[in-house]
Amino acid sequence: ARVGDEKMQGKALQFIRNIGADLEDGGAKSFRRIRELLNEKFTLDLGKAIFNIEAEMLVPSAGNCVTCRKRTGNAPEFADVAGTKTAQDMEADEARLQAQIDAAETARNDEEADRLIGEMSQRWQLRHGMRHAGPMVCTDPDCFEAKKKAHLKAEAARLEREGTIVIAGGKARQAVNAQGQLAEGFIPADGVDVSKAKADLKIVIIQDPRSGRMVEAYRTEDVAAAGIKVKQAKARSAAGGRDTQAHERMERERERRRQEAEHENAARRAILAAVRERAAAQPRSEFDLRMVAMAMVGRLPYDDRDTLLALYGTETPEALLATVQQMGPDELGRLLLDCALVDGIDCDQWSLERPPEALNQAASHYGVDSAAVRQAAAEPVQTPAPDVPPPTKSSKTSKARKPEAQPELL
Repeated sequence: ARVGDEKMQGKALQFIRNIGADLEDGGAKSFRRIRELLNEKFTLDLGKAIFNIEAEMLVPSAGNCVTCRKRTGNAPEFADVAGTKTAQDMEADEARLQAQIDAAETARNDEEADRLIGEMSQRWQLRHGMRHAGPMVCTDPDCFEAKKKAHLKAEAARLEREGTIVIAGGKARQAVNAQGQLAEGFIPADGVDVSKAKADLKIVIIQDPRSGRMVEAYRTEDVAAAGIKVKQAKARSAAGGRDTQAHERMERERERRRQEAEHENAARRAILAAVRERAAAQPRSEFDLRMVAMAMVGRLPYDDRDTLLALYGTETPEALLATVQQMGPDELGRLLLDCALVDGIDCDQWSLERPPEALNQAASHYGVDSAAVRQAAAEPVQTPAPDVPPPTKSSKTSKARKPEAQPELL
């Protein structure tokens, strides 16, 4: 619902359909996948903008990006994106964590290394799931694109006023590919020895419409006319403009890695079969419970995870996972139950009709009168008039509102 106007929302819906998300349940089972898709396709990192994000008149109707209400830092509906770290911050955190993993492995502290590797996996999933994060994210791709085009147009006009030949727009897209390589008919300027030219050579600026990079080049025909020998272009593959030998080397390397991955997968499946066989011969252990608990905590959606953190009085998943390392079997079992109970426990105006199935099943199993608890929780809070003491709550009301005792953590 927060994706742009009706036209853009229709485009977003089509993207969701294309990934095969289950729309019969409103996308509940595909929540994280849909969120990550929309984050990738419909938000942009302002830190990577090629234009001045503080320019007021680049696109007068849009104004300044920093003060724009569509920037995540100014948009309350994007609090989940604005409140997370930027990709650069996450990469720095991962680098520090990798150093700790290396130190633990050097010290042969396998238990600590395994814990840190699990934490690294969670951080990696978060960073790659939310490609655009932090307060400096644009939520209007059309406006971002309009500013990009306006900037490129202004830069091309400035260069032309200075007497430079500029290739822009569709012609530039044909002249330089997505990898930044020049098409036939152009030679990079740094690859031409102009001191050997018998005539003046005019440099050409190719304005890459994808990255905004200004590529300096000469036309091949101009170089030849100036008497400079032009090396024959290497044979090119049909796809991507790479030379044949390089392409063949890349294909051989790709095939080698494919076979290596195939052998590795076979080995991992064999190890999995061996572990399952050994585990089946033993009763479930504290180790098993802890592994499952770590995986469950790490895979919870944001809203459900926040609810779980509140239940255990911790502020971050890392703090909770550190606590899990100290839990006994009963506490681990309770944590696993909590992971199931918090599934979909929070709702909004669009998901009011979607019941918390796990919570309802557990309430029925444990004999909790959901209707009575719901009625007590729905009673309005009485706000006393000024200078009038608040009414004393009855013991019955107090009992009904008494929160469930939190589990003690070792």
